[in-house]
Amino acid sequence: MEYQSSGMLTREQLLHLFDRFSFLTSQPDVKKRIADAVNDKQEAVAVTTAIQEEIFQEMGVDPRFGLACLGKVNLAYENDLDLLIQFYVFVAKEETACEEAELGPENFAERMEMQQKLQEQQLEMLKYLRNFHLDDQSAILEKVSQQMETANFDSEASVLSVEQIQDIVRRREEDLKKKKEANLILGKRKFSHHESAELPLSVGNLKTKNWAAHIWEWKKAFHTVNLNLSCYSTSG
Repeated sequence: MEYQSSGMLTREQLLHLFDRFSFLTSQPDVKKRIADAVNDKQEAVAVTTAIQEEIFQEMGVDPRFGLACLGKVNLAYENDLDLLIQFYVFVAKEETACEEAELGPENFAERMEMQQKLQEQQLEMLKYLRNFHLDDQSAILEKVSQQMETANFDSEASVLSVEQIQDIVRRREEDLKKKKEANLILGKRKFSHHESAELPLSVGNLKTKNWAAHIWEWKKAFHTVNLNLSCYSTSG
């Protein structure tokens, strides 16, 4: 059998890989396979990678080529938000499978409980963000990104309180008001010197991304991809 070894994996191939990997890593015998490897002082990720290679072979794809394609998904499908979210779900499930084998049943259950609480907080934050204009959402998510980077991408840093969010919006409104006043002063000076009557529009010049792009970047930063975003409109 000749395996595919060129081009790029299609959307359908990637989704098949994600679904198949999710199914296999949920099976007791596969969980035991990963746990046994850890007990034998092997890396859990080596086993999950081997499982992915086996899936590629089932699909008629050269395993090394398939793994290489996974490293190109972000660029090849940068405009396909739904696929990218599924990709990060896939990445998170691999991490979860490894953690379960490394931590053991009891410690893993405790970690999952903490993660569930964190995801509930993140969901409430997302719901609250929908009350604000896209430009405010942009500023808030930028703050989240900065906070996570400072915390070395600790998941707990991915949540802002209502007070923090309101403070960000308030500060942004104050900054925009100051810029508007400065533009008005500059515009009056231009009129007095018989220059162009066109005023610089600081707000219009702000480059903001839409809601969907921000959700993607935010989730990519801290891999909280089990959060179901399908219930939210991505049109802003």
